[in-house]
Amino acid sequence: MRIAKASLFLFLIALCSVSIANAITNITHFEAENLLYFDVEVRLKGQVVEIMTDTSGVTTFINFGAKYPKQLFSASIASQELGKFGNLDRYLGKEVEITGKLKTHIGKPNIPLTSQEQIKISE
Repeated sequence: MRIAKASLFLFLIALCSVSIANAITNITHFEAENLLYFDVEVRLKGQVVEIMTDTSGVTTFINFGAKYPKQLFSASIASQELGKFGNLDRYLGKEVEITGKLKTHIGKPNIPLTSQEQIKISE
């Protein structure tokens, strides 16, 4: 009986750990700016004000809150992934939610996007 209870307890702890590990944290751009969740799976929401491609043509950026270089945060899409996203102009001026691991690009919060599921227009 003791072994069964101990096994059940360990199973429940493992189950909770998996749930916590896979949780996506909703954060504000203020939290993103302070990198409190650096390299953690997060969800950020804001207004898209600019979509631009860097001068080398390697990366496209979706800038939130203000135009580059004063953006609050951005999402980036590598050129080899761009075809997965269709026409990005549909996000301009819209409240958009992005999900992914929080990184930085030139000192600003950035979430690299690799799939269409990581970006959606908020309802």
